Amino acid sequence: MDRRQFAATLASATAGLALARPLAAQASMPSFAAMPRTSPLLALRRALAPTIDAGRLNARLAELATFGARTDGGVDRVAYSPADLAARAWIEPLLRDAGLTVRRDVAGNLIARREGSDPTRRPIVIGSHIDTVPAGGRYDGTVGVLAAIEVADALRASRTALRHPLEVAIWMNEEGGLVGSRIVAGELQDGDLDAVAVAGVTHREGITRIGGDPSRIHEARWEPGRIAA
Repeated sequence: MDRRQFAATLASATAGLALARPLAAQASMPSFAAMPRTSPLLALRRALAPTIDAGRLNARLAELATFGARTDGGVDRVAYSPADLAARAWIEPLLRDAGLTVRRDVAGNLIARREGSDPTRRPIVIGSHIDTVPAGGRYDGTVGVLAAIEVADALRASRTALRHPLEVAIWMNEEGGLVGSRIVAGELQDGDLDAVAVAGVTHREGITRIGGDPSRIHEARWEPGRIAA
C-alpha cells in the first residue's frame, strides 16, 4: 500500500468513526481476521479497542476497602451493616458513571445494565458481591464487582457496542448464605428470611434496610433462560 492509498484508507476510517454511529462505524470495518498484519485499519482498531485502566481499578479496590477497614489490614463489612450500606451508596455512582442504568430489585440486589445493539438477545451478566465475612479480605467478591465496572467503563470510553445487553450484578449478602443470588434463583422461601444474619438483624429486616421489599421477594426471581451467560 503506497502513501496515497494509506491516507485514503485512514481518512475513510476516521470519517466513519467520527460521523457514523459507533455501530455503523464498527460494521463498516473488516474483521481482525480479514486484515493483513500490517493493515492501518488493524492498527486503528487496536488503538480504539477498549482499554482497562489498572490504576483506576486498584485505586477503587483500595477505596472500597476503607468501608469496614480493620487495623490488621482486613475488612469487616458484613451484609446489612453500616459499612455495607455505606459501600453500596459509594458504588452506585460508579455504576452510573460507567454508562449503566441502575436498579435495585426487591431483594436488594443491584443490577446495572448497558443495552446491546440487538434487542432480541439476552444479557451477559458479570459481577459478584461487596459484602465480606467477619474479618475478611479486600478482594473476595470486590474484584469481581469492580472489574465488571471497569469493563463497562472501558466499553463506554471506547464507544464499543455489544450485540448483547451487559448487566453488572452486585448480589447482596453472598457471604451470609448466598441470599441475594438464591432469591434470584428461586431457592429462598419467605420463611428463610426470619433467620438472623451476622449483622444481628433478620434477613427480612436487612433487606428492608438496604432498600428492598421482603414481602415481594418472589418478584426478584429470574426465569430459566433469562440470560445468555
